[in-house]
Parts: sequence; structure tokens; C-alpha cells
Amino acid sequence: MLGEYKRTLTALADQLGYFLRAREVRLLELVVPADLRRPALQLVVEHELHPESGHAFVAVEAPCDENDAGWTARTKELRAHHDHRKAWMEKHAQQLPPLEPSIASGLAGFAQQLVAMRRALGTLVDGITVVLAPRRVSDTDQWQLDLEALVTAKDLGEIRWIAASEETRLEPLLDRLGQRAMRVELSVDERRSNEELAAMMDAAAAAPRGAHPFAVVGAAWPRGVSPPRRLRERPVSTNSDELVRSLDDPAHATLVGPGGTTLRNLIFRAALAARRDDGKDEALATQREACAFCAERGLERELGMLSVALATYHHRFGEEREAIAVLESTASRATQRGVLDIAATADLTRGSLLRALGAEIDALTAYRRAAARGTGSAAPLLVVIEARRLSAEMAQELTLADVARTELEAAVQAAARGPGAEVAATTAGECARMLAQIYRTAGLPERALALMDLANDFERGKTPTTVPFLS
Repeated sequence: MLGEYKRTLTALADQLGYFLRAREVRLLELVVPADLRRPALQLVVEHELHPESGHAFVAVEAPCDENDAGWTARTKELRAHHDHRKAWMEKHAQQLPPLEPSIASGLAGFAQQLVAMRRALGTLVDGITVVLAPRRVSDTDQWQLDLEALVTAKDLGEIRWIAASEETRLEPLLDRLGQRAMRVELSVDERRSNEELAAMMDAAAAAPRGAHPFAVVGAAWPRGVSPPRRLRERPVSTNSDELVRSLDDPAHATLVGPGGTTLRNLIFRAALAARRDDGKDEALATQREACAFCAERGLERELGMLSVALATYHHRFGEEREAIAVLESTASRATQRGVLDIAATADLTRGSLLRALGAEIDALTAYRRAAARGTGSAAPLLVVIEARRLSAEMAQELTLADVARTELEAAVQAAARGPGAEVAATTAGECARMLAQIYRTAGLPERALALMDLANDFERGKTPTTVPFLS
């Protein structure tokens, strides 16, 4: 991790330490950049083990949408957390009573479940700190009202709150709470992180042939020194011929040794230049050189990925038409060479650029093509479901109701058949809710209710394999 990111997370740890000690503070708003969200949340929940904590930490991430504030889904997340803690304690010869189910629903049901959790934990802890980190918040006003109700509830006096998001949403609430609330806003100094990345690239380029892998990627490593081998560590071969023989695709032999170093340096140099406002020409030229390197050696998958990145650089510098042309060419070549997952990614990206330009029909066509090419290919489920969702959104904007329903049904079916952990990282839950609204409007309330439950299951990583009324 770059030093600038480490400094940012260290600053967060310092602020969390203050929060743990300042028991009069009931609510901490954490504003965190998207690229730091996961490590920041991990750091937050690990403060359960801080010597000054005394609280059990529970993180819930269900989204807050206009049609569903997400409290039912968060209640299920609470129960899943408690079940996990209970199983862990039983494994270590300790007992934890099961949670009493909530009688109420929605926000009231969530509050009841917290009270039951606090009662179940008993003297093991002094209280509970709930980390509210919704993946998105569509209704900011309702989110703020709900949080205020929780923070000020008398029967939740032993509960403290951390609300995490990518942008500040709680300023009026923090003003009303006064000294009972605080804000921590994380930011990364782009100039310093760019300088650190450039220094790493210089170090990597200067690494001699046969250098330790740490040196090859630009990390600090003393020359001529190797660490002691760990017990039970599998030996790693440094024989280039042996590595080449182990490759499935002979074309990848060019990436073993100097070839791989050359390509890696080109990719990182282009990325670093793209982060600078004056780096347009260098970023585009260096990325094209990386693409040419792959094309000359038959590295079709790598070429496709780097071409998509080239398009994003064009977009970064305001060259939308050039970006769309690169993506169209990339999708076409990838389809011809049988790399359909790359074609799907290129089409999905192209659809978003076309939509931003107001070319709705072309955007819809690109999204649907991405879904078709991605289905059954090596494309991540995330790409396929996102393509279906965006197709449906675009179709609704164009009042193509049948197309929207068809795309959403396909998305839900794909999610139902997918691995739970992978589905939880997609927008499958949102697709299910959109489809529920369509069924509700069509006079099919039972199907709509089933889909709302299914949406919550998707976001918890639980998949049913089939959806009877869509089979």
C-alpha cells in the first residue's frame, strides 16, 4: 500500500480511538472515498478488539432506496451477525443465547432486534456499536430522519453509531446533535500518492534481472538479501523455462522475464500519466504502446483489457467519440477472437458513454449486446447483471416496458443461479426490486412480495437456484 493511503488509514485509527474514549459522542459520520471504503470499514469493525472499546461491533450494508429504506434487510444482517458470533463462541466452549425475533417491521423492527441483541450479549460487553454503511442512499432526507430516531431513542442508550458514506449526508443532523456527534472525513493527497507511485515505477524499472519479486514491483528491498523461508512454505521456482512450460497459452511465455517487466512498466506509466492534468499525450501514447505490445504477441485478452483502459483515458480527457470508437473496435475484435467476456466489458462501457451523450437507442443496443455476449462466457456475473439492469433502466426511459421486464427477469434468473458471494457484489437486489415494482403495477402482489424477499437474500449472498414463477 502506498504511504499516502497508510497515512490516511492511520489518521482514521487515531480518530476512532478518540471516538471510543468520548462516550458522550453517540454518532460518528465517516466520509470515505470509494477506493478506501473496504479497508476503512475493515479497520472500523476491528476496533471491537481495541482495549478501550468494550463494545461489540456490527456492520450492516443494505442500501437505502426510495421504495425501501432497507431496515428489514438490516434486521436480517443483524441476525446473521449474531448467529455467526454465537457459532464462534460455541466452538470455543462459550454460550450465547439466540436472538428473540422482532415483532415489529421496518425501522422499529431493527431497533427491537438491537435491543434483543444487547440483552443476549449481557455482561460480555458494555454496549454495541452499529456501523451503518449502505451501499447507496437514494433518499437522503429519510435516511437522516431514521438515523436521528435511532440515535435519540431512549431504549437504545447503550448503542453507538458510525454512519459511513462516500459523501457527507448528515450535516443538518450533526448540527442538531451538537457535541453528541462528530465527523471524520478521509481524503488522499493525490499529488503525494502520484509521487510515491512514480518512485515505485522508477525502482521497478531499475530492478536487475533475477531480482526479488518485491524489487521487481518497486517495493523496498535490500539488494542481495533474502528473508528466511517460512515453515511449510512451498518452494517457488525461478526457472524461466519451467515457468513457460507451465503456461496454458504459449503466447504468455512472452510475459515471463523481461517481456512482462516491459508491459508492466508501460501500463503503470500510462496510469500514472493519466492521473495528471497535463498527462494526456503521455498517457495515451504509452497505453497505445502497451496495446501494440500485446497485439504483436497474440495476447488477445490482455489487449482487450488494455484497450478498454485506453478508452477510459480518452474519456478522462474529454474525448468521448474517440473512447466510443476504441470500445467498438475492441468489442468487435474480441468477439472475432472468441474473447466474449472482454467484448461484454467493452460493450457495457460503450453503452454508458453513449447514454451520457444522449444516444439512448444506441446505448440500449450496447447494453443488451453486453448482456448477450457476457452470458455463458467467462464474464463476471457483475458485468452480466449490470448490463441487464442498465438495459432495463434505458428501456424504461424509452417506455419499452416489455424490454425492461425481460431484461430484469433475465438478471434475476442469472443471480438465482450464481454463487452467493458473487451475487452479493452485484446489483441483483436492485434488479429484483425494480421487477417487483413492475409486477406490483401489473396486479401481481404475491410475486412482488416474493421478489422483495429475494432482493434481500441476494444482498446477503443467499441464492435460491431457481425462481419458480420465472422458470
